[in-house]
Amino acid sequence: MPHVVTSCCPRAVWTQVTRRVGEALNSQILVANAWHHRSDAFSSVLSLLSIALAIFVPGLLVADSAAGILVAGMICITGTCAYLRRFHSSLHNRP
Repeated sequence: MPHVVTSCCPRAVWTQVTRRVGEALNSQILVANAWHHRSDAFSSVLSLLSIALAIFVPGLLVADSAAGILVAGMICITGTCAYLRRFHSSLHNRP
């Protein structure tokens, strides 16, 4: 469990730094990488909560499955938003 805690804080910092550099350089790849760091941080927090619930409330077996579904949903939503942003920007930049 300490690994999950120590994983969250650097990911939050990497998200901000990568996003700022990506925006300064106008690099969509770096901005997308910042979203990747952010989703890693959120999934780490959900994992931490799931592990804590499993330790402190052993009868609550659904917590791990619920956290997995939330992480999967978060990944799907993030991917869909990134796709739609890129799709709309490609429509506006047509020759």
